[in-house]
Amino acid sequence: MGPDAPLIALPLTELIAVDGVVLPISGLAIANVDNDTALVRVNITSMSSSVLAFANSDSFASNLFFQGTNAEIAALLSPLRFITSAAQRVTTKTTHLVAIEVTSEARVSQSALVVTVLPGNRNDDTSLDRVIIAAVAAASAAALFFGAVGALVLYKRRTSEPRMPPPPNFDRFVYAGIVAPPRKVDARTAADFVALLKADNYALLFAVLHVTTAADADALARHLVHLFESESGAATELIVTVLNREVELIDDGALLLRSTSYAAKMMGTYARLVGLGYLYETIGPKLMNIAVEDANTELDPAKVRRRDEEIDVRVNTWKLLSISQEILKAVLESLDRVPLELRTVAYNLKRAVDAAFPERRSVALGAFFFVRFVVPAIAQPELSGLLPSPPSRESRRLLVLVAKTLQNVANRTTFKEEHLAPLNVFITSNEQPVAEFLDDLATVPANKSPGPPIAVPATPRDAAQAFVFEHTVANRSEISALVDAEPSPQLQRMRDELNRICAASPANPASARTPNVLAPPPTAPGNL
Repeated sequence: MGPDAPLIALPLTELIAVDGVVLPISGLAIANVDNDTALVRVNITSMSSSVLAFANSDSFASNLFFQGTNAEIAALLSPLRFITSAAQRVTTKTTHLVAIEVTSEARVSQSALVVTVLPGNRNDDTSLDRVIIAAVAAASAAALFFGAVGALVLYKRRTSEPRMPPPPNFDRFVYAGIVAPPRKVDARTAADFVALLKADNYALLFAVLHVTTAADADALARHLVHLFESESGAATELIVTVLNREVELIDDGALLLRSTSYAAKMMGTYARLVGLGYLYETIGPKLMNIAVEDANTELDPAKVRRRDEEIDVRVNTWKLLSISQEILKAVLESLDRVPLELRTVAYNLKRAVDAAFPERRSVALGAFFFVRFVVPAIAQPELSGLLPSPPSRESRRLLVLVAKTLQNVANRTTFKEEHLAPLNVFITSNEQPVAEFLDDLATVPANKSPGPPIAVPATPRDAAQAFVFEHTVANRSEISALVDAEPSPQLQRMRDELNRICAASPANPASARTPNVLAPPPTAPGNL
């Protein structure tokens, strides 16, 4: 193609469709390099038993011909639509070729698009591939369409993923930063104390949560999950109890599972406790792929370094969309591998939210599964054992962008930054498949039964017992003030029993409180 020939830009040289499903091909962009007002003639022909249609037409044909200016053509191709012939139903994967020829001022360009068609499900007229690819293609249209001098280098993803090493021992990531306490709580005191935390509808537990400062909140939530799981696997009961109380105390569903929510903190800790192996299997290969590839995908033109002026942020946008698609698709297709413990938490979360704020169900489930679990692992994979070492600066930036994109899908929020706006169509287009996945996540399969409690190792178990017990003792005066402010036989019994346990303890924990030495857990990406 000569330098002055019409430019054909394709989102990909190959797309995947499911038989019988209309596939929008929105990223097709055609431009004339030197004259925006010149007449451009476009001839698109399906070379096999497939048919095409314009954006707003249900009239499909094997050949489309049209002419107009760049702007007029863009309107016609927003999007071009492809479907296999109604008379044909494939039983195996088949390939279709769509030939594209563009003529302008006696100059001709030719290109082709390969569409791989997979056998369809007769009982399902929707497709996960179709939804995600359509979203990516639509976003690429905004990012890649241009009518000035320039060339587009298409991005081709690695077709095979790197071989993953054997999974690590995830305990060192789950319990990172926890050290043996200066002194242990004896077994009898620990058992009596946990029983007291649960007594009278968890009266003491809620009193402790109420008087805890923000500085200790994260450590307390983490230790409570470890403490209750070590006591006959009661972490799920703890989380559901705290969640139900938080739902009762708010009158605005938008306040559910905010960053200060103890239920949200506990859910995040518990998800890591039972689910890092699942993440390693599901998205680990995708993250490893990012770590070994050239990952420069900066989207902000102001941040592209001077020595990297050849980087086209439009191509980077496509890279990010393609990678986000791969990771989201891997998650959405992994329902059967999600640990039953996480589905049980999701089920209880759905019940609690449906009873009070049913319109917030999808956002609440997304806050648990994506924002507190999947997203932090993408942004900081080395802290979850998904990568053996920290990624490069460029890979980190890409991981944060992917994490933020998926976080926005879960939160149903769009980007406000101008350079990230092309990602918004991916977010809005995937809201429905993500919502459907989350609804399915919140069902507990009848043919599965819960496994044994997680075996919390001795050091984090001892640290949890010491921290929670000593933290409670250190705040006895504040807890006593709560009882005095709202006296009841229940609270008075709780205070008397706490004093009895402290008096019977072999040591005085108030004089040797276990320091908070926990390393911060992975967090969702913040501002970009």
